[in-house]
Amino acid sequence: MAKKKKPKTKAAGRKAPAERTARKAKAKPKSRPRRVATARSAGRHEAAVRAVVPKIRGEATKVHSKILTRKTPALRFPVRSLSNVIYRAKKGYFEIKGNT
Repeated sequence: MAKKKKPKTKAAGRKAPAERTARKAKAKPKSRPRRVATARSAGRHEAAVRAVVPKIRGEATKVHSKILTRKTPALRFPVRSLSNVIYRAKKGYFEIKGNT
């Protein structure tokens, strides 16, 4: 005896094909114009890069030499918490305590 076929029902949450294609197109948000680097800001960036890159290379060299001597390399990072910051009301933001 042949089994009776169940009538197909629409699955919960799924839309019929006509409903899927009839969606309204969302308007794309307008993109803001990019800021152009001025000579002044580019100079500050270059100075920061010149100051930081040697420090990164020095730390990388230390880690590399530790690895070559089969010792465990270690990196130390400053703690970022409210115990080592000061709120400057005049400036309106937190500053890190210490020699900065």
